[in-house]
Amino acid sequence: MLNSNWQHAVAVEWLKERKKYLTATDIADIMPSALKWKAGQPVGYLPNAVITKLTEKLYGEITDDQIYSSGAAARGHLLEPFAVDEFNYASASMTSSMSVNKFYHWDDMLIYNISSGLSFSPDALTADPYIHCLMNVHALEHNSPIVFSTAALEIKCYSSGAHMQALWTPKMKHKERYQLAVAMEVMPSICYGVLVFFNPKLEKHGLHCKIYTPAELVKEREDIRHTVKYWHEAVKAWKKHIELIPRQCQPINTEEVIIKRLIDEGKIILS
Repeated sequence: MLNSNWQHAVAVEWLKERKKYLTATDIADIMPSALKWKAGQPVGYLPNAVITKLTEKLYGEITDDQIYSSGAAARGHLLEPFAVDEFNYASASMTSSMSVNKFYHWDDMLIYNISSGLSFSPDALTADPYIHCLMNVHALEHNSPIVFSTAALEIKCYSSGAHMQALWTPKMKHKERYQLAVAMEVMPSICYGVLVFFNPKLEKHGLHCKIYTPAELVKEREDIRHTVKYWHEAVKAWKKHIELIPRQCQPINTEEVIIKRLIDEGKIILS
């Protein structure tokens, strides 16, 4: 059996664009705080998770840890196009409406809604990214998408144990369904979304799926819209609070200057 050292790097431009909009990952991080907030009221005290997210979005820089991955994380990303091929092959023999849709793998591309600031990075859509659009970033304004897709795949390439747990788990218990709900909020043309679990090590159950319609994710989409409102209020509260805090002093060294000095002094060795 081949031993693989999985390595992967994402597009820096994609990471930069993700900082400008709320992603499904952001929604998952701040939703627990958002659901405790009542719309129309002041956001009040900001929990640490929200402050961390605000700092990351407003001030954070792109780091090597965000660009490069290895092991399970890299494996999951690199297996995505193969999962799309497997899904297309399996669905071709089905008699349901899914069999008429071919899915195309999307890699490091962001689709966002200008009005809400919500975004998602598709794993696969029924729209071909190399025919319908040639840019890495696509704007949807007033629900009139440049990219039109009737369905979306969210692909998960877990370890064998986690993969079989997903097979056993009822579909409405999968937290990953929120990622499809975000996609439906950003792109209203999506008629159904599919969680695709792919593990090529397992011959018998290497591919299994959970299908969701917008009607099944009404509550999840309401939670997402509420979280988006909370986020915008949190940003306003944060900026207002920060402006009231006087700056203590002008820093004499930036991190870049410090690193350069440490390199010159031989205290940091470049690999």
